[in-house]
Amino acid sequence: MQINEKQPPALLTIGEFSDALRVTRSCTRRWLLERKLEFVKCGRLVRIPAREVARMIAEGLHPAKAPRQQ
Repeated sequence: MQINEKQPPALLTIGEFSDALRVTRSCTRRWLLERKLEFVKCGRLVRIPAREVARMIAEGLHPAKAPRQQ
């Protein structure tokens, strides 16, 4: 993985990630413990790449079925 020196990846706090998905902070922490999310640790700080929001939405998306024609 190459890091772009000019534009580092956007990192979210647990609160920002939780707010973006409208889940509780404890839910986000559980997902982190279960390794369902990528994260970056800087000392005691935990940051989640912003792309994880889009990935979680994409993985959880269940498209609607086409309406039945009569």
